[in-house]
Amino acid sequence: MKHLGRAAIAALSATILTCAGIAPTAFADPTDLGFTDDATGSITNLDTTQRGSAGLHANPNLQALYNYDPDQPSAIADLPASYDLRKEGQSTSVKNQGYWGTCWAFGTLASLESNLIKQGAVTDGTEPDLSELQLAWFSYTPMSQETYKSTDLLTSPMDLSDQIGEGTSFITSGENALPLNQMVLNFGGNDLQATNTLSSWQGATTESEIPYSLIPDTESPNYSPDAALSDELRTLSQVHVQNIDYLPLPATFKIAITPDITDYTEYYEYDPAATDAIKRALMDTGAVSLGYYATLYSKDYNVDNAAQYVGRYVTSEDGSTVANHGVTIVGWNDNYPASNFTTMPPGNGAWIVKNSWGTDIDSLKEGYFYLSYYDMTISQASTYQADVPQDSSRTFSYDHNYQYDFLSTSSYYIFYPGEWGNKARIANVFTTQGTEQLEAISAVTANPGSKVSYEVYRLNADSASPTDGTLVANGTEVVEYAGYHTLVLDNPVALEAGERFSVVETIEGRDGRYVPIEAAATDYDYSDYTLHQEAKVSAGQSYVSQDDGVTWTDAASIEPGTGTFPSSDDTIAQFMTSELNENGEDEPSISIGNVMIKAFTTDRDPSDTPEDPESPEEPTDSPKDATASDEDPLPATGADWSAPAAVCVLLFATGLCVIGIRRVATRV
Repeated sequence: MKHLGRAAIAALSATILTCAGIAPTAFADPTDLGFTDDATGSITNLDTTQRGSAGLHANPNLQALYNYDPDQPSAIADLPASYDLRKEGQSTSVKNQGYWGTCWAFGTLASLESNLIKQGAVTDGTEPDLSELQLAWFSYTPMSQETYKSTDLLTSPMDLSDQIGEGTSFITSGENALPLNQMVLNFGGNDLQATNTLSSWQGATTESEIPYSLIPDTESPNYSPDAALSDELRTLSQVHVQNIDYLPLPATFKIAITPDITDYTEYYEYDPAATDAIKRALMDTGAVSLGYYATLYSKDYNVDNAAQYVGRYVTSEDGSTVANHGVTIVGWNDNYPASNFTTMPPGNGAWIVKNSWGTDIDSLKEGYFYLSYYDMTISQASTYQADVPQDSSRTFSYDHNYQYDFLSTSSYYIFYPGEWGNKARIANVFTTQGTEQLEAISAVTANPGSKVSYEVYRLNADSASPTDGTLVANGTEVVEYAGYHTLVLDNPVALEAGERFSVVETIEGRDGRYVPIEAAATDYDYSDYTLHQEAKVSAGQSYVSQDDGVTWTDAASIEPGTGTFPSSDDTIAQFMTSELNENGEDEPSISIGNVMIKAFTTDRDPSDTPEDPESPEEPTDSPKDATASDEDPLPATGADWSAPAAVCVLLFATGLCVIGIRRVATRV
């Protein structure tokens, strides 16, 4: 049992990896990798406030946010006993990350490359090869003023000068500080960072356009050449990503909290439905990016069989088994013998995993290894799905990406589903810059099976809210997994230059309504560097409602730095408490940005006179019908209400954060 302060209950922490690149030649000796000969045989209590060289440790309950409800029956059937994307010709070759901490980028793009093949986008017999360097570099270097001004680069003609500098970056200082380029490429990353970069159409381009350079003349794992990229390469794209699924995880960790909310115990459960979900994703969309704890400790890794099973989850500084490496699942074998692992797992079965350490490592089989279904360190199973237009004459399905959220999912802080109450809605307002047609919108969800209801309004000239106009499109979609999704409108909306339109979303999942809004910790200091984030928002861009759209709060008026959140009816509710750090230590200040909604348009010939689509029906939960109920904890307009009381603590001790019930790790 471990004592929990109020902050630890309210704000569950996630994990970071600080393994700064793994040299393939070092793999003959596990000690060269920083692996410890840890023989701890039990799960330790996890400390959400502990800091050390491995950063903040994961609260084990973070895992469950992306997993199915235990009472929900699995709809997956008819899965074969084994499957191998290599045999299907749908997996790309093994790459080598060298000494850089970029494994997360290799895992991400291996999934995307496989999806391109799966969708039939490659027809000449070659394999796609995307640039890991582009993804890794621009994930930690915010866009400059020059980039924002370039409509060719942005593929969004809006004036986004107010967003200049939004994103995550490093400020290096101190006697032992590494050069900036070494920080960027050795810091690590995760699926949330990759989602932010790729969903904003910053890449992906090909390896030939931005090549990844290995380091042939040094054995220092902290060495990086000058790999800084020109900002004009940021949005060089051969592939746009339009959907990213965060899959359920087989390794789940749950917490039993005492009635007085002062203590908890934790326990591990294997989730077979999550294993089936990963299998189906492999068959449907291609390779799956994955995080796990890379080790050569003999108890965990059988070198002869290239087979790993870690049967414990430890977060103490001396024996951490928190995920520290990103790889790619390319297949499975249900009959892979449990006896092939040094320590026998509870049953047969293993994932076929592609690593990014080249093909000549003795501990791997031509770059691959087996990972037990029951490995307790499995984390961040994600798939990345490319935009492959049905019209073969088009490179991309959409010409423009209207967006404000360039921090997006890489925010330090993200609110829990349900945190804003059960009448929460979000909206973005955009101004069309040309004669265009709105084809699709984006949504970010936190639970599998979330329902996304959307409305599009053509706004009045003097509109005072995002619903003050004519409803021109609406719809509802249930998305299978958590993640980033593109929702295609049933009837595209013709727009003229200078028209203002809004996209309003209600996102509802198992844990309640969800408000994906950027929230950055502006500075987080370490001995030799500062991790800096900026979330920027201007008045009239983003809105949040807590009463089903009866009233709206402009996101630009949210002021967490003052400890208050001004509501639309001028009442002041507590937003951030002074108890986030029960030890009295200063916490980084917070800035609020935009809600995470994008709008995708295509260019339209000005001479075409569009036919007005049939008027959509008013949504059943229209604001004019919204009333308070006995079951609703939020009152109607004019009464006092409580804004979200807490957000998640840092996902990186050196970086990102996700809120919810899922263990998340930064991988390198």
